[in-house]
Amino acid sequence: KTVQSNALVSTMGRVPYYILVIVSWSSAVILAQNTTSTTTTSSIDYCVGPLVPSDHKNAIQEKDERFRDCALACQEAKAFYGLSDGQQSAVDYVTIIGTILCLIGLIVLSINLYFDTKSSKEKFTQKPLLFHIPYMITVSTFGLTLLMSISLIIGKESVTCFEDTEFTMWNPGYGQSVGCTIFGVLFYYFLLGYELYVLLLSFVVWRQFKNPMDPLWGIRNKWWHGIIIITILIAIIVGLATSAIDAIEPMGVCMPGPADKLQLFGFIVFPMLFSCVLSGIFLIWSAALVKINIDKHKRTVNKMATQNMLDLFKRILWYGFGVLFTLSLLTATAFRFWVKHDKIRDSLAVWIECSLTNYFTELQASAAAEQIGVPLESIPYTLNDCDSQRSDDGKISPFWFMSWNISCLMAIIAQIILSFHTKARQRAAMIRQKTIGKLTDVVSDTLQSPKSRSKSRSKNSSKTPMSQLKLKANENGTNNHYDHDSPRTTTTTGASSVIIPSQQNGTNGDNGYPITPPMDNNGGHLDVINSNDDKILHTIEMQPKARSQSRDELFIPSPQSMEELRSNSTNQGTNGTDEDQDI
Repeated sequence: KTVQSNALVSTMGRVPYYILVIVSWSSAVILAQNTTSTTTTSSIDYCVGPLVPSDHKNAIQEKDERFRDCALACQEAKAFYGLSDGQQSAVDYVTIIGTILCLIGLIVLSINLYFDTKSSKEKFTQKPLLFHIPYMITVSTFGLTLLMSISLIIGKESVTCFEDTEFTMWNPGYGQSVGCTIFGVLFYYFLLGYELYVLLLSFVVWRQFKNPMDPLWGIRNKWWHGIIIITILIAIIVGLATSAIDAIEPMGVCMPGPADKLQLFGFIVFPMLFSCVLSGIFLIWSAALVKINIDKHKRTVNKMATQNMLDLFKRILWYGFGVLFTLSLLTATAFRFWVKHDKIRDSLAVWIECSLTNYFTELQASAAAEQIGVPLESIPYTLNDCDSQRSDDGKISPFWFMSWNISCLMAIIAQIILSFHTKARQRAAMIRQKTIGKLTDVVSDTLQSPKSRSKSRSKNSSKTPMSQLKLKANENGTNNHYDHDSPRTTTTTGASSVIIPSQQNGTNGDNGYPITPPMDNNGGHLDVINSNDDKILHTIEMQPKARSQSRDELFIPSPQSMEELRSNSTNQGTNGTDEDQDI
């Protein structure tokens, strides 16, 4: 009993030791599991699939701590706004077609403005402000169209991506993309310039009808241009300082605002809304003033002046409709981007989670197939449809990316309507008629066979000198014609106008036109052998005749009469006015 009692006491004394060993072993296992889990979690690289490694600040990093070193891949940039491949292709096609049409319209507008400048006697700097503004609007629209064309030619990735791998956001201070920065500065300069110059044009037109005697309070043109340029430069400097120039991949452009909702409103939405509202007020008011002036001066102003005012009224109405449509569509587009700014980013985070899940699922299936030694297709796995998981509120319709091209085209059409006044339309009709006439001649010559063309040339070459002279006079559009029914036809001997009797035997050519024999050194006509009847025409004594007043006779003045005409013109020019000289 004593021995058993001693053994029991010894065993009971070792229990705390066993308990301590078990507890220590359990703690070690739990600690090892936690350490392994932490190591595994921290070793996962999430900058794969739709993401790429980046140390630039962007919208992806703000949504999840796991993506703090990642950015959206360039090839996945279209997913930022929820566009599918088919929708992106539609946007690209509309952008190409719209850019081509805008360039054609700008060429027509530039040609018309060039002819207006050439027909004016004043220098460009001496013209009123109302003449300058259409040129500045044309330059702005041309700059926007040219930048869109460059983006299509060199590739959108050159503008919207950094080193062709990372989608550019929070540029330039963080994104550091030189291409996006330069493109964004130029694009915003022309965009804001168009908005401000349209507003200035509407204001000047309103002032011209409101107070024609002193519409601009005597302020010189350079100050109006200076205000607009300084305003644009201040906005660009603020955009660069706040790193607000960011990319919109579906359009292939960069501009201030897309990365931040407040900046989007300040740089894009507010200027468009301001220009649209005030321009609409001034244009509607101007149209009302023109209508009042037309009704007021119908009885006191001649018919031509009334028609000119009515033509101006119609052009202002069409221009106002075009400008308001353009600015309204641009404002609605910018407002749509601004309203959906936060929802787009939340939806983008959901899409990234889904895309990463698909990436790791496919990676595990590929590793399993490689380990077993079978093709990847034989491994069963399922990928999620990430586009369907994004809500409609987190996407933007492709129309809002096409609207920029529609707005540009509408703005150019409105500018053409305003610039094509009565003289410009007459000039365009004349150019069109000449162009159609030349094209018709070229087509007819092309369709003719070589044999018929040779017959036509031989027929033309067989015409008598008198008939060729008649054709030449008709081509020059003169009012001088030959009277083939009259018993005489006039010509010249180099000294004075004379009459050649048309009833002489053998004096008619193949076409019945009178033939004028060649002259000798004494002023008489040499003998000529007629090719039809081989008769000799004797020298005809020419009798001087006074200048005929008939429009049916061809009069060619002699050198003496030309000298008298020059002397009289010189005397009149010396004593006349500048207007007489111009006439």
